[in-house]
Amino acid sequence: MLLAAGLVLANVGLFSALVLPSRLEIRALRAETDALRAKAVASRLASERAAREARVRESAERLKERLPTRRDVPEVVRTIQSLAHESEVDLLGLVTLEGGGDAGPKRGGRKEGPEPLRLEPVSYQLPVEGTYPALRGFIRRIESAEWFFALRDLSLQKIRGEEQVRMQITVTTLVRPEIDPKKVNR
Repeated sequence: MLLAAGLVLANVGLFSALVLPSRLEIRALRAETDALRAKAVASRLASERAAREARVRESAERLKERLPTRRDVPEVVRTIQSLAHESEVDLLGLVTLEGGGDAGPKRGGRKEGPEPLRLEPVSYQLPVEGTYPALRGFIRRIESAEWFFALRDLSLQKIRGEEQVRMQITVTTLVRPEIDPKKVNR
């Protein structure tokens, strides 16, 4: 019995001497692997955020280039007239309404980042006559025009005894100020 107890103690001692250092090394390697994995995730997230911010800046610049200035308002009117002609609808008039207020982004307490772009809405009231398919084509052309348009109000009225329909539509676009505030302050 004493011999069996001695053998058990010898086995436990031998097991501890051979296996315990390996277990400690495995734990250390797991901890190091977890730390490296956390660094890789943090690095990937930082690079993804930087790439996303670059895409947002690029999109904002493309948007800024496509927005008209106050000087472009007559060109916007010509574009609307051209779209009506292409759609084979009769543009009965066009009234330009200057939008009130500033449509630029509002900034809270943030100080970092570029200066926000200040935009002003300009609306156009368009009484138009045509067939339903022609009016639908006109609306599609307005929505896919080179300038950004938003359809605000739309009302349809059937003209008696004809296939023609009268549509009253209000289209709004945002315009940039002509003067860059950064250049004025210098």
